[in-house]
Amino acid sequence: VLSTPTPFIMGVHSSLKSEVAELMDVIVADLDGGSITIPDGISLPLLSEPLLSNTQEALSLILQPELSCADHAFPPLAIRAPQPVMLDKEIRAVFMRTFAQLLQGYRSCLTLIRIHPKPVITFHKAAFLGERNLKDCDFTTRVLDCMFYTSFVSERGPPWRPCDVWDELYSNLSELIRSEIQDPRLILEHIQQLATQLYTNETPNPQSYAQKILVPPEGAFARIHQPPLPLINSEKVQAIIDEGLSKNNLKSRLSSLRPIQPRIVPMGPNISNLNDNKNVVSNSARRL
Repeated sequence: VLSTPTPFIMGVHSSLKSEVAELMDVIVADLDGGSITIPDGISLPLLSEPLLSNTQEALSLILQPELSCADHAFPPLAIRAPQPVMLDKEIRAVFMRTFAQLLQGYRSCLTLIRIHPKPVITFHKAAFLGERNLKDCDFTTRVLDCMFYTSFVSERGPPWRPCDVWDELYSNLSELIRSEIQDPRLILEHIQQLATQLYTNETPNPQSYAQKILVPPEGAFARIHQPPLPLINSEKVQAIIDEGLSKNNLKSRLSSLRPIQPRIVPMGPNISNLNDNKNVVSNSARRL
């Protein structure tokens, strides 16, 4: 299966690790050992600057918070270490910000074709790379050519649909970055706010579920004459299990919640306003 043109495969058993190592064009991410194996014949492009440096600095604020105050004459007495659950959400928040910044202005390059009953959305890749001055960025070119971005455009391209945290982040990222330039301490604060939203989406009910199990009375195990265990009816046991699964089914509970109403998707910043070179005029502007 790995020899076929498949973008990625998740959940490969560790017993097949030796067989995967024989393939020369497969990148292996070992979640158990926390390592990434890259073959010698594959060269991975890097993010363009300053996006790469900003991402590394944001990750360092989360994973190594003591480095931010290592040069202070009077460092703080204690640095709060985030919980593992929130640490995972903060890392996700950093990469959400990275991709939101990388794809700034992508909605300006979408074309909606309404000839067919189901609208067709196309992405003008050349216009996006030209307006963002990313023609020479191999990383961005590969991202735009992958299957992930194709599904991203088809799912999030429509202008009328339910919006989520990503849409709010994409539309407000320019203001967040502008405020972070004035006060760099807001970077960690904004990351933590986004991580809190991600955590709330996964666990809307803060109260943890405690299963009720009957405790036998005192001295129950010291009885001389133990009552015989009655014969258990398998059909009744299966009926009780099915009833419990139906009550605790996550899909049924989510479907019973109030669905998010569709609305107009925030456009975000126009791609022509993101280019620092004001002398460059887009092709559409020259035609006008």
